[in-house]
Amino acid sequence: MTEEIKNGIFYGVSVGPGDPELLSLKALRILKECPVWAVPRTHRGNSLALSIVEKILPAEGKEIIYLDFPMQKDPKLSRENHQKQLRKITPLLGQGINLAMPTLGDVSTFSTVQYLVPYLEAAGFETVMIPGITSFAATAAKLSRSLTERDQPLVIIPAANPQLDKFLKLPGTKVIMKAAKKNRELLKTLKDGGYIQRAAMVSNCGLEDEQVYPELTEVEAIDSYFSTIIISAAAEDQLFP
Repeated sequence: MTEEIKNGIFYGVSVGPGDPELLSLKALRILKECPVWAVPRTHRGNSLALSIVEKILPAEGKEIIYLDFPMQKDPKLSRENHQKQLRKITPLLGQGINLAMPTLGDVSTFSTVQYLVPYLEAAGFETVMIPGITSFAATAAKLSRSLTERDQPLVIIPAANPQLDKFLKLPGTKVIMKAAKKNRELLKTLKDGGYIQRAAMVSNCGLEDEQVYPELTEVEAIDSYFSTIIISAAAEDQLFP
């Protein structure tokens, strides 16, 4: 009687925003143990997540499968692409091979891992998420700023959100991610709304070309997609001065 092969496990592994020393011990252990890495890459064939991992854990002996997630506004095309990427990894999982997908920042925050997890779980595969340090947590640490305290809220906003103005008016600290998406338009919004004096930014946090801006009043353009802005809570939002 042939023994049934148990499916492999899909691991979404957070690698942090850039500094390889921010990888958790658990993330490193899972990456070491998994024989296959499914690596997201840009349309130019680059993988920042892989480059971060390889600074501390070489990929020698690993099978690398590249996954492509082009920016697509059409939901139908996105779903079709997700299915295409799934076909690259599900046969291996079906053979009982554990697979790790390194992803920038944290797996729960704007992560490409989440494009695949619902499909994998629906197909009966086990998925495990390994948490990590977000870009905004690393940015706050770099700026020596507190993100929130006691009852103060924290609002996380992608720069391309069409209701950016609405969310900026909410109380508490605001985090704007992927700030280069709107560039000069975003800076104008911050200036016109009176937020610029409380804003600071780090671009490419933890990478070799990191740029730290404790103030944004003199910044004229945001060049890097990996730019994170933190706007401290207004004085009237401080519930416990």
